[in-house]
Amino acid sequence: MDYFVPNFGMDRDIKNTLEDERIATALTGHAWPLKTPESWEKWRNRAMDTEYNYAPELDEDMVDSAKSAAIAENQYGNDGGPYKWEDLVQMQSDPICSSAGCTQYK
Repeated sequence: MDYFVPNFGMDRDIKNTLEDERIATALTGHAWPLKTPESWEKWRNRAMDTEYNYAPELDEDMVDSAKSAAIAENQYGNDGGPYKWEDLVQMQSDPICSSAGCTQYK
């Protein structure tokens, strides 16, 4: 889908925040050290340095459990157990009760 998106410029809130930060820096004489090598090293996300294995090999116990589950589902069927999903989802709102309890069920 290709459609025109108008550009109304920078949002007033963002523009005002940038101006307030500029004034506060001038008043205090302290500037935020953003995007410097020092701030990058201090505040970077170190978890991103680690390569994550998105497809790890499962432990042999997990592999055996998965095989056993597949055998049982093939043998007995997979109907989700004794409950249907409708039984596990609240389909009606809770009644409004006073601190004395719900009297509508008595």
